[in-house]
Amino acid sequence: MDVNVLAIVINWFLLLTSVCVVLICWFYHRNYNYWRDRRIPYEKPFLFFGNLAFIMRSSFWDFCYELKNKHPREYVGIFLAWKPALMLQTPEFARRILVKDFECFQDRYLYAGFSDPLGSLNLFTVKNPIWSAMRHELSPMFTASRLKMITELMNMNSKELVSKIRRDYINNNKPVNLKELFSMYTSDTVAYSVFGIRVSVLKDEDSPLWYITNHMVKWTFWRGFEFTMIFFVPAIASILKLQFFSRAATDYIKKIFWSVAEGREKNQKSNYKDLVEHLLKLKENLKLPADSESGKYRFILVFLS
Repeated sequence: MDVNVLAIVINWFLLLTSVCVVLICWFYHRNYNYWRDRRIPYEKPFLFFGNLAFIMRSSFWDFCYELKNKHPREYVGIFLAWKPALMLQTPEFARRILVKDFECFQDRYLYAGFSDPLGSLNLFTVKNPIWSAMRHELSPMFTASRLKMITELMNMNSKELVSKIRRDYINNNKPVNLKELFSMYTSDTVAYSVFGIRVSVLKDEDSPLWYITNHMVKWTFWRGFEFTMIFFVPAIASILKLQFFSRAATDYIKKIFWSVAEGREKNQKSNYKDLVEHLLKLKENLKLPADSESGKYRFILVFLS
């Protein structure tokens, strides 16, 4: 290679390297001085990762616990990748955000695309204005009496959980798989309180909802990456169009819903007090507009279509 050409290549390489270094320094100064400029104590971030360096090494609970011990105050600033976030560390502040100042803090931070209807339109991920409307429609599901009923159900399932541990593990002197057991417990509780399905996988019965739950708790690197991006770095989740629920899981849940709904229509019983019954009554009393795919109705149509 000619000496002059080599010199030009080296000069361009050095120039581009210098520009990249300057841009990185500018990005770091602009983004990661956010809390310092506002005189709020914060956890020092790592470039590009922010305070998410714990991912894949420890749990989010461990991160919060260590953060609380390191910064024993009501709130502390953190960075979710390059996005500043305020970590509330007292119930009083959390209650104020969620109740008193709710009008100013309505949307969730996490992401799920509309190609994943159950992921983007459930109560944990849906954003305004759909969230405000559906909160009003579904609030009757969470009265004191219904929550008490769910608590009683959880107590019943707790007894079944203890029986299964004794039957399958203690009596056989085998190590306990806590992750799987608690997933079974959750599956039974959701199956009854949401779908009214009185089948217990803790009793070694064939529970249809366990198919979905078992699939979700099988942790792989890709599944961990999906959940991390959806919860902590929604910008990347949006670009990659990551999904909270797979298409197979969505179709299976809708199949369960309609199977339960059709069974109730045949039996002509209306004394159920689960989410399915509430959605069916909501469907009967709801007059859908011409553009029924918009606004608050989109959430209902995830199931009722």
